Amino acid sequence: MGIKVTLLSFLFGVSAIAQNCGYVIEETITTISCNNSCDGIISVEVSGGDPPYVYTWNNAETVSSISNLCQGTYVVTITGSTGCDSIFTATEIINPDPLYVNAIKIDIFCGSMGSVSANAYGGNGSYMYLFTGYTDSIGNPSFADLSEGSYTLSVGDRSGCGADTTVFITEVDCVEPLASEAFSPNGDGINEKWSISNMNLFPNSSVHVYDRWGQKVFESQGYLEQWNGQGVFGTVPAASYYYVIILDDTDKGGQVVKGSVAVVR
Repeated sequence: MGIKVTLLSFLFGVSAIAQNCGYVIEETITTISCNNSCDGIISVEVSGGDPPYVYTWNNAETVSSISNLCQGTYVVTITGSTGCDSIFTATEIINPDPLYVNAIKIDIFCGSMGSVSANAYGGNGSYMYLFTGYTDSIGNPSFADLSEGSYTLSVGDRSGCGADTTVFITEVDCVEPLASEAFSPNGDGINEKWSISNMNLFPNSSVHVYDRWGQKVFESQGYLEQWNGQGVFGTVPAASYYYVIILDDTDKGGQVVKGSVAVVR
């Protein structure tokens, strides 16, 4: 009469021992390497009892080691020469997670070159990346100084699984902030604040204004609130001031726009 032994394991090359009918049954499992592959292996070694042994698997195989296995649970019945059966439920073969790669690009903008950074997930970790124009795979997934064109980004993991995606680098029209040359915050309700057009295109930009001695009198992250002539130390006098606008370096290439603005009282 057979005795059912159940073993669950999810590791590569794990061995386990079970005893039935005087047998010592040792199982070794090689899991699937990549998602939806069918390259799993289960091997059983039997000692003791009454050899020779007959192997009957639930996938109709009749050998001690079965290969090219897809995801699933595999059961083997081992029968010795005296007819004692040992029904051994083998480890479930698990399908590993798919490997994915995402590309985050910055297009060519106002003279700056394009760039791509990669983000891989899933698979079996230890990612290496290969990019068009790079002869060697690298672990640092950043690629700079890219011209306009089509690029292929590939990633491989420690099991040899791979994924790829196509990235298109394009040249974006160079639209810069347009700052007015003067404003008059004198309380008459006309031209009271410093106007900078196109700032809505640069939500992560920063604006910095300095006096003639290099003292910062105003700064703003983004430009939701226009400058009204109030400085760090109160109302600024009528004079010319110098500004630096640092554009969003994530989307717009980190360009800098400089100029001057007159405060008229």
